[in-house]
Amino acid sequence: AKLSIKALTTTHRQRGRGREPTGQPLAGQVFPELTYRQVVLSAGAEYEVPATQRLRVTLGTSIDAMVAPRTGDKPAIDPFTDYSATVGASYRLDGAWHVRANAGRKSRFPTLRELFGEALNRFLLNPELRPETSLLAEVALGFERPRLQVEIVSFAARTSNTIDQQSVLVPGETRPRRQRINLRGSRVLGVQLAATLAPRPDLSVTGHLTLSHARRLPEAPTDPTYLSEKPEALGRAALSYRPVAGVNGLVDATYTGRAYSLDDNNAFVALPTSLALNARVGYRLPFPAGRWLEPYVRVDNVTDAVIVPQLGLPEAGRMAQGGVKASF
Repeated sequence: AKLSIKALTTTHRQRGRGREPTGQPLAGQVFPELTYRQVVLSAGAEYEVPATQRLRVTLGTSIDAMVAPRTGDKPAIDPFTDYSATVGASYRLDGAWHVRANAGRKSRFPTLRELFGEALNRFLLNPELRPETSLLAEVALGFERPRLQVEIVSFAARTSNTIDQQSVLVPGETRPRRQRINLRGSRVLGVQLAATLAPRPDLSVTGHLTLSHARRLPEAPTDPTYLSEKPEALGRAALSYRPVAGVNGLVDATYTGRAYSLDDNNAFVALPTSLALNARVGYRLPFPAGRWLEPYVRVDNVTDAVIVPQLGLPEAGRMAQGGVKASF
């Protein structure tokens, strides 16, 4: 049996600053400092039962809460409380194959950014924003050997009060703002394949691919069906060479499939797919007693591909960095 008690507090402080039309700060204008604070609490228990030599059953539950004792210049909000529960089973078919299944209920509370973030007047706050509640299920089949591990997982999720966005034109303004809202709900169906191959202790090939079909539950026939920024495919493949001493390297590729983002007219626009290549090269210098020193260079997005996770907000292009890692 496992018992857990968790507490997380997050504090954000900010001070506004007025500016001239030219962009220069306004002289003599002082804004008060605003403080926002969020406290997330969770108490849970998990119990694993070895039902047979091959079958293990897991049961778990938790009580979760979120309070915001400081809300800056915004009105106070009531605490959020909810519960989570899970049940799972794992069965080993023989020495290499296993099957597992899990089902549960989980809640997600809005973050400080979702509740109070205005993002330079780009967002319109929603004081009625509520937590999400999801029913989750997955079934997996796996194969495991010392040099090869493979697992395929099918999963499904049904979420109520899904947090998404809409565009709202405020009277007197010319450009719509974004506003986070609760949808009636959403559902996600998908499959994930993950594999690791290690033909030698210093060489490994890993990869995973997730295909999903995420759709909102429309309240009217004319409502859109997409969810914002939910790619239909996400994949990564990596080749790693890590000897005890000398030159080592890593090459990986990340693929992001088709996703959709909301424009100012509340219409979904397809985002471009992308493939990002990353590379790292290092040289490990071993020392006695397991100590080592490793200078390295890493380049992300080697081909300077255009990656757009959200409409109008592309990620950074090619980036290079270098450093030294040490183990004492």
